[in-house]
Amino acid sequence: MKDVPGKAGKRNIALAIGILFLIAWLGALVVAIKDTFFTPRTIVAKSFAEDLQMSGATTATRYKILDRRHEELAVSFRMNSVYARPLEIADPEKGVAFLAETLELDEKMLLRELRAERSFVWLGRHLPAEKTAGIQKKGLPGVYITNESQRYYPFHQTASHVLGFLKDDHGLAGVESFYDRMLRVTAEDTASSGANQEITGHVVLALDIRVQELLEKQLGLVMSEADAGSAIGLVMRPSNGAILAMSSLPTYDPNLFWDFGAAERRNLAINDLIHIGGFNRLFRLAALYEKESRAGAGEGSPAGSIEALKMSLQGEYQPRSLAEDGVAYFSLESGTLVSGELFWDEEFKLSPAEELQFKEMVGLTGDIKVDLPLVNSVSSTGKEPAGKPPEMYESGLQTTAVNLATAFSRIINDGSPLTPHLATGILGPNSGKTARLRHEKPPGVLSPETGNRIRNFLSGFARKKDDAVFMEAFQVMENPLEKRLAALAASSAARGDVVAGNDGKNSKRSRPERYQTLLLGFAPLEKPDLALLIVLKDAVLDQGRKSPTRVMAEKNMNTFRKLANEEWNPSGQPTDSSAHARAYQEWLRSNKDQKTNSDLISDEEQVRMPDLRGMSLRKALQVIQPLGLTIRVKGSGEVVSQEPGPGKKISKEVCVLELKESRK
Repeated sequence: MKDVPGKAGKRNIALAIGILFLIAWLGALVVAIKDTFFTPRTIVAKSFAEDLQMSGATTATRYKILDRRHEELAVSFRMNSVYARPLEIADPEKGVAFLAETLELDEKMLLRELRAERSFVWLGRHLPAEKTAGIQKKGLPGVYITNESQRYYPFHQTASHVLGFLKDDHGLAGVESFYDRMLRVTAEDTASSGANQEITGHVVLALDIRVQELLEKQLGLVMSEADAGSAIGLVMRPSNGAILAMSSLPTYDPNLFWDFGAAERRNLAINDLIHIGGFNRLFRLAALYEKESRAGAGEGSPAGSIEALKMSLQGEYQPRSLAEDGVAYFSLESGTLVSGELFWDEEFKLSPAEELQFKEMVGLTGDIKVDLPLVNSVSSTGKEPAGKPPEMYESGLQTTAVNLATAFSRIINDGSPLTPHLATGILGPNSGKTARLRHEKPPGVLSPETGNRIRNFLSGFARKKDDAVFMEAFQVMENPLEKRLAALAASSAARGDVVAGNDGKNSKRSRPERYQTLLLGFAPLEKPDLALLIVLKDAVLDQGRKSPTRVMAEKNMNTFRKLANEEWNPSGQPTDSSAHARAYQEWLRSNKDQKTNSDLISDEEQVRMPDLRGMSLRKALQVIQPLGLTIRVKGSGEVVSQEPGPGKKISKEVCVLELKESRK
């Protein structure tokens, strides 16, 4: 019985040890829960950054976009950013001189930030690997390096609506969106290619950046001269639909897309409708030519020969105003003007059904087939058409600029089938060989005779066979404000009210009419190799002289053709590495001007909140981990709302995430 107290004592000791272990375990659990849901340290920052570094800090995650001469239009870099957690730094003075020298920071300012009672501070953003290598090797406590992929557009605003932009490495507009999957660098790209592997690589466009730059520059000047609200320009090969230039003004810089509104980012060439106005008669004429050609009719023109057309101009139809250079503008009906090339007696009839059928065949109505996504449209496979705006008029009296340029090209070429397109191939990053992209051909094509007769009909307006032919149509644009004021005035007059200062005679005269101006042209006359479209909206038109759009077109058409038809010799191009290095240095200079590459960034207001909606909690925490925010979580599942909201400047140190279970 004497051994009983000894056993009881051992039990008490074991129980005490067990309680201590339980307390320690509960304490660890509380810390883990706190770190997971109430602090940003859900991942050990240093390990996370090191994993990114080991995965290839200098390897781009996205292939390039190139113009037809392999000029780089969009390139990607792996960049490093350095940040610190002051609360983890026991001795701020240790290493501060080294950091200040390496990152080119003010040492006193840096020391003040490292001593601050805060959880996070950026020390440098978007830095080259060689600049951060020493910091990584030094291994300073509380100082971390994270790796980021940066997309850079060397030509900034030029061709921005064609290229689009990225967010979180996903293409959200333009070619970046339509060919998103083809542009992604995947793990399979480094392995041997299999039979079922989807083609990926550098996307080569038909676009010529020299033509694009010239078009945008001249279009901006014309837009300013005509005091227009917006402008569209297209240069297309009428033989195959290749788009050499596409401009939409106003424009934006895809490097800083968040600084621009939806209006600037909207591609007017595919998302907005334009009135075809007087060009409707040109398509009716082509429809009749095609009908006669299919029926085996003769070559006679239903509107008469070009000589008869000239006679009609000398008869009862007189120009509203005739410039000294012989360019005349005629009134077809109230609010509709055309240049002489579109002014003739329409002595033929075409049924509405026949007219609509022809317009659909040439692509004036129906879906937009160009390889670009519409606003609020997602098409990343490269195989789906962009669709059509929901407000598309099936009558063909209104259409998009791309559809109009396509239809116009089809009635002036030699009957060749064409599909408007930007991308021509995928360049293999290792093989250097280009795989041609095949674009869907239209179901119906016109007879060669139709194009010949249209060009012959217009031949009288070209001085030589290698000259260009231009046509213009003008439509008075309705002013919603003036319409509302007129309605209010009419309502007031009906009630017998007196409207001061408005006698109804001079109010309209004081405001110049605003027009949509539309120019279409091609060159040369016999075998066109280039088609041009220019649209101005809300423009002021001086009917007493040649329009600014015609002046610009006549002045630059030969230059457009020379650049577009210039053969490209691959051997004369710089090596891929040197071109890449130049773009890289340009990107660094651009960011240095913005003071974001190596300056101390201590103000959280300079950092914007990423979009976390739709992410799992784990993914969301990984994304916002470097921002130094205290995280509060409501619910479980996927993130459905967040505070601060997406794109908001971070001014608080608390982020609230609301989660709900997915219904998928």
